Amino acid sequence: MNCAIKQGFFLIRSCDQPAVTICPSCQRPACSAHFSPQNVCVECAARQNLHGAAQSEPNDPYMLRLDYYRKSNFQPLNLDAPTAFTNQAFDATDHAAFSGEHTPPDSWEEDSGSNDWMQS
Repeated sequence: MNCAIKQGFFLIRSCDQPAVTICPSCQRPACSAHFSPQNVCVECAARQNLHGAAQSEPNDPYMLRLDYYRKSNFQPLNLDAPTAFTNQAFDATDHAAFSGEHTPPDSWEEDSGSNDWMQS
C-alpha cells in the first residue's frame, strides 16, 4: 500500500512511497515523510494548524497550500484523476490516431473534392 497524501501545489499527485502507518484522523495511509510529529499526516496537521489547534512552522508547505486553496477558492489539477490532460481519459480511437495505425491521405484533394472553403 502506497502513501495517499498528495504532493504539489497547482498540480497535485499521490506520493509513490510505501506507507508505514495510517493517519488516525483521516484514516489514509502515510509514508514516513508525510507523517508529522503531531502523530497525524501532514495534511491533517496543516488543517489543525490553520484552526489554531496546534503550533506549526510559519512556512509549512501543507498549511500554506491549504490556506491558499481556502482563501482563493482554487481547485488544483489532480494528476491522478482521469482528465483531458491524462492518458486515462483517451479511448482506443484517440490512441489509434497517434499510434501510426491511421494514415492521412496523400493530398487533401482526395478528401471530398470540394474546395468551397477557397471561395469564401
